[in-house]
Amino acid sequence: MDEKFELTHHDARLLEDMGISSPQKMGEIFRCSVCGVELRRDLDYYILPNGGFACSEDCVRKVSYRMSPHKRGWLNGKEVWTKTCPTCGNETLVLIHDLKTGKRFCHKCADSSETS
Repeated sequence: MDEKFELTHHDARLLEDMGISSPQKMGEIFRCSVCGVELRRDLDYYILPNGGFACSEDCVRKVSYRMSPHKRGWLNGKEVWTKTCPTCGNETLVLIHDLKTGKRFCHKCADSSETS
């Protein structure tokens, strides 16, 4: 009966609530986009296509790709996946994620916010 037990982010939160030491939290901004649990150091997590995080395979399954702002397009004759900037609505290849505010924006919006 030597089964391997893998600690999850929810298990770590429960242990911490009971006063038992558990892996350290990664920070307030590192939360599961689906269930909201804070992610812990040394425990596996998933990065979603929209840049968010998921704490488990169950949460990954719950994520709908409809929430992902990616679209297929063409650039210089090659097929690429573009994203829609939530600030200006332009199509872009890269979205910048401000970890302090949690906002996402394109380079054009970043340039305009620095100058204003």
